[in-house]
Order: sequence, then structure tokens, then C-alpha cells
Amino acid sequence: MEQKTTIRVASFNIGDFTTASESAGNDIRYGSGTQQTLEEFCAVFKKVHADLWGLQEDSEFFFYPEKILPYDALYKQILPNYERVFTRSYNGKAFLSHLKLSDVTPVSYPAAVTSYAPEGTNSYGHPWFLSGKIIIGGKEIAIVSLHLDWSCKERRAQQLDSLIAFAKAQTSCIFIGDFNPENLINGTLCQDGDSVAPDTKNMYKADWKKFDDAGLDYANGGRFGTFGTIMKNGVPASPYPWDNIVVTPDIHIRNVEVFYEPWMNDHAIVAADLEIDGTC
Repeated sequence: MEQKTTIRVASFNIGDFTTASESAGNDIRYGSGTQQTLEEFCAVFKKVHADLWGLQEDSEFFFYPEKILPYDALYKQILPNYERVFTRSYNGKAFLSHLKLSDVTPVSYPAAVTSYAPEGTNSYGHPWFLSGKIIIGGKEIAIVSLHLDWSCKERRAQQLDSLIAFAKAQTSCIFIGDFNPENLINGTLCQDGDSVAPDTKNMYKADWKKFDDAGLDYANGGRFGTFGTIMKNGVPASPYPWDNIVVTPDIHIRNVEVFYEPWMNDHAIVAADLEIDGTC
């Protein structure tokens, strides 16, 4: 008889290791962590108690100018296996897990054909996603940590199409990340009906429809509820979702939690308990 294995997955756009409490005041590349923010981050990681984390904006250092890496400052207190790729200030994406991580590599998006660049453009704010693999109950699962383009929905549509094509090429896949569902074209706010309300630029319903059409399920903005994950001084700055966990049909979302802390000043944490078919 087929058994099913569960795993707890979390997504966290962790920023530059600053919080509403304190900041070292460095550029995001160098990290603005302090002893106080280290204690805050460590406590919430332990509270979430995830088996697998997808991290975004994972800065090059936690403490600077000491050049102490995030793993050495924080992550090794949480889980042993950590793989990340860092390019430019905001493009640090990572996995953290007790599971063995393999084949971790960035995957570039193709040039996006847009209304303002019909010849195609590679000017993504986040030009690649981080892919990898884990094995759960004898079954190989493709994992992705991503950070989509916030400033252009035309570029982001290409990213979403690329991600869905990637998922369909896998037996099983989990997307973890900041999906940035904002209604702009090349940085200009649009008033075309894609936003979920007249007073917001969030257009998650239009973006999430691509997942629905592809048969994918998601933790935030659907049947489990809609959770605001952009934070300002400990409370959601918007009731709409930015961060999400998306899975292929053989993976079933059984529970969703969003973690809010009074020191959060960028993103909340989305966690989902997943049940995976075909494992033993």
C-alpha cells in the first residue's frame, strides 16, 4: 500500500537581516544584522520549525565589516544543510534544510517579449530562479526558491510561464518565494482592471490564475485564505499576498500558517505542511 510522507516548507524573504528593532545601516549586499536581530531571526526560525526553507534576498553577509556569513551567524543554529547563490544586491536565494540538497543551480529566464521591447529584454529585476532537488521517502522532488519581477507584469508573466514549464518537466515540484504580484509595466502603474481593488497595485488573482490553469495548488490567496505578507512595523501593510508556496498535483497542501512578529518590517513567513504521494 502506498504511504504518504509529510514535510513542512517555509518561505521567507529575509531582507538584509535588519528588522524594525535595529539595523547596522549597511547596504543590503553587506547585511545589516546586529546581535538583536540575530536573536529575533533565530527565535522565529525555531518557532516555524520547517524541514525546508526557501530564502530570498539572502544577503552576502550577516555581520559586516566582520564578513560573517549568514550560515555561520544564523542558519547553522537552525538546520545543517544550506546552499545559496548570490548575484548583485538583492539576488541572493537559498535553501536551508535537514534534508540533503543536490543539483542546486540558478536557472535564467529567457528574454521577455514585451510591449516596450518587442525584440525581447533580459532586464529582469531578478533574472533567475534557484533550483535544486531533495529526496523524501525515496521520491525525488524538484525545489525552487524564487523572487519574481515586481516592476513589470509583462516580464513577470514570462517568468511564471517559465516556472510552470519547469514544473511540468518534473515528476514533483515545490515553488517557494516572493511572487511580487504588482500591476506595473516597466515601472509604470497600470489602471487596467488587473488589480484586485481600485486602491491597490496587487494583482495576485490574475497571476495565480496561471497556477489554476496549470493544475498547481498554492498556500496563499486561495482555499486556505489570503494572507498579507508585506510588513510594516510588525503588521501587514496590505491584506494581499506577495509570498507563496506552490506545488504540483502529487503534492497536497494540508495546512497553512503565516507567522507575524512585531519586529518584521519587510516580509512575513509563509509555512505549509505538505503531503507527498508516492513516498514510503
